[in-house]
Amino acid sequence: MPLFAFGSNGHGQLGLGHQEDCHQPAPCPFTAKSAIASITGGGNHTLLITASGELWAVGAHDAGQLGLPSSADTTLFAPATVPSGLPREVMAAAGGWTHSVLLSTQHQVWTCGANRHGQCGIDSGDDDKHAPSATVAPSPIAIADLVRVHHIAAGLRTSWALSADGLLYGWGCNRHGRLNPSLSARNIMRPTLLALPPSLGRAVAVACGQRHTVIVANHGRSLYCLGDNRWHQLGSSDEAARTNLLSLRDIAPHLDDSVTIVEIGAGWSHTIVRLSNGEVWAWGRGDRGQLGVALPADARRRRAEPVRVALPSAAVAIAVGSEHALALLDDDDDDEHRCFAWGWNEHGNCGLGHTDDVYTPVEITWPSPPGRIRGIGAGYGTSFVWARE
Repeated sequence: MPLFAFGSNGHGQLGLGHQEDCHQPAPCPFTAKSAIASITGGGNHTLLITASGELWAVGAHDAGQLGLPSSADTTLFAPATVPSGLPREVMAAAGGWTHSVLLSTQHQVWTCGANRHGQCGIDSGDDDKHAPSATVAPSPIAIADLVRVHHIAAGLRTSWALSADGLLYGWGCNRHGRLNPSLSARNIMRPTLLALPPSLGRAVAVACGQRHTVIVANHGRSLYCLGDNRWHQLGSSDEAARTNLLSLRDIAPHLDDSVTIVEIGAGWSHTIVRLSNGEVWAWGRGDRGQLGVALPADARRRRAEPVRVALPSAAVAIAVGSEHALALLDDDDDDEHRCFAWGWNEHGNCGLGHTDDVYTPVEITWPSPPGRIRGIGAGYGTSFVWARE
C-alpha cells in the first residue's frame, strides 16, 4: 500500500530515511504485511497502526514517546511492539508534543513519553522518559474498569480516554481549565472523571488543541468546549470564557435534525468539525489560513462564528495538524478520492511544492499517480496520504 509523506521532518518524523523537510508528497519506504489503518503524529513523532494492530513509530524519541527500546531518534518506521513493553495489538494512537497515548485491542490505555505535567497519568515524582506503561485510573477504579475505553485523544500536554459508557477521563496540564474547569490544580497527574453538563448526555468523541479541548456529545449534536479562548477557539467571542456549549444549529443553522457531527479536530487554537452530510466547518484562529475560507485579514485573525470550509464537494475524512488540515473528498462520478490541504505551510505540510500559507483548500497533485487514495493523517507539522495500488 503506497504511503506518501510531506511537511516538517527535522527529526525524521516523515519516515523517509532523512531529516530534510519535504514540500510535496514523497513516497515513504514503509512496508508491512497488512494495510495501513491510521496515522497520527505529535510534535516531532509519528505513530502508524496497521489493520492487523501493529504499531509502527518514527521521529523524535528524546522523551521515550516512540515506545522503542532504543533512546535514539529514528528516520524510518520501526515496529513498536514487544519486547518494548507495549500491547501486542493496538487499535488507536494519539500524539502529544512529547508523549503518546495508545489503546490496545483489549481496550486498555497505555502511555509513554514525557510526564512533567502528568500527561502519562503516572504520579511517580519523575519528570520524563517514562517507558510505555498502563495508565492507572484513580482509586478505586482499577485498570480493569477502563477495559471498555473506545476512544483516546492527546493534546500538547494532555490526555483523554473515553469509555463505551460515555465516561470521559482526562489527565495532564490543566491550565485554563482545559481538562476540568472546576479544578484549580495546574496539573492533573492521574486520570480524573469530567462531569459533563446534564443536558449533554454522554460524550462520544474528544479532540485537544494546544490549550483547549472540544467534546462531542448528545449523539453528535452538541459540543462542550473547555480551556483557553484567546483566539475564540471555544466558539465564543468572550475571550475570558473557559467553557462554551455549542449546538449543531449554532454551527450550521440551515441543517435539519438528521445531520450530526461525525469527526472533530482541534489545532493549536482553532476547531474543525466534519458533519455527516460532508460539510466541514471551522472557527478560532485563522491568520495562517487555518479556517480554510477566504476572509479579510482582520476577520480571519480570530473568529467565534463558524465558517464553512471552502471544499468543492463532500468530505469523507479530515486530518488536523497544529495549524494546517487535510480533507479527503469523495467524487461520486469516478469513485475516486481527492485530497485537499489548507493552512500553515512553513514546512511544506500542505504538499503543494512551496512554503506559502494556504488560505483556501487546494487539491494536492502527485508526481506520479498514487492509486486510489484510502486515507489521510496529520501530525503537528506533518501530513500523510496512503493509497491502494
